[in-house]
Amino acid sequence: MRLGKLNQELEHVRRFINSLGVLNYPIRPGDDPPDVITEIESKKVAIEVTGYYASEEMRASEAAWESLAETFEATRNKYRVLEKAAIRVKIGSESFPKKSEFHAFAESLCVFLEHHSEDWKNDEVVYRNLPERLGASLESVSISPTNCRISISATDIGAGSIGINEKELLRTVETKMRISMASGVDEYWLLIVAGLRRSQCPGIVYPENLDSFSALADCLKQGPFSRVFLQTIDKYLVWTKNEEKWSYAGLI
Repeated sequence: MRLGKLNQELEHVRRFINSLGVLNYPIRPGDDPPDVITEIESKKVAIEVTGYYASEEMRASEAAWESLAETFEATRNKYRVLEKAAIRVKIGSESFPKKSEFHAFAESLCVFLEHHSEDWKNDEVVYRNLPERLGASLESVSISPTNCRISISATDIGAGSIGINEKELLRTVETKMRISMASGVDEYWLLIVAGLRRSQCPGIVYPENLDSFSALADCLKQGPFSRVFLQTIDKYLVWTKNEEKWSYAGLI
C-alpha cells in the first residue's frame, strides 16, 4: 500500500515541479514525513504531499451516486436495447432517491428508456417531463445511441459552491501543521493536490480568495512549512511564510 501511495506522491511532485519550469532535478522518497526529497535552485527541499477534500456532505453525495449508478448498471444488463447507449441524468440535490429505493428507481428508468427507444435510436433525446415515479428524483435524463456501452453519468452530484472555503482548507492542512521540521534540508514545502472527483478539487480559486482566510493564515504560520502550494483546476497557488500571502506559482 505504501508503494502505491509513494508512486502517486512522486508523480504529483514531478508534475508540480515541471509546472515551475525546473528541469533535471533529483527526486527520491523521504522518510514519511517528508514524502519526497528533491533539489530546486541548489536548495535541498523536502515536500509533504496531501490531498484536498471538501465537505463530508459532498463526499457522501458522491458515494450515494456511485452506489445508485452501480445498481442501475446491474439492472441495465436485462435491457438489450440499452446496451449501446450513453445515459446522463440530472438529479436534484433535495430529491436524491433513498438507498432502499435504488432498485425500484433503476428499474423504472430502464423501463422508461426502453419504452421510448424509437425516439433516441438515431439521435440524442433529452426528457424533462418524466413520469411521477422518476420525476420525483430526476430533473432530466438524456440518452443517445453509441457504438459501445457507456456507463451512466450525472450532473450536479455533490453540488456545492465552485471554489473553496476556509473550513474545508483548514480541515485539509491542520494535521500537517503538527509535523516537525524536516532535518538536513533547506526548505520544507507542503503540496496540496487535487483529485479526479469534484470533492477532491478546489475548483476556481484566486490568491485574493485565500488571503481573506485569516484562520488559515494563523494555522499555516504555526506549521513547519516555508511554502504551501495548492493545486487548483488549472494552476498552482503558493503561500510563503516570510510574506504571509498567496500568489500564482505555475500553470498545470
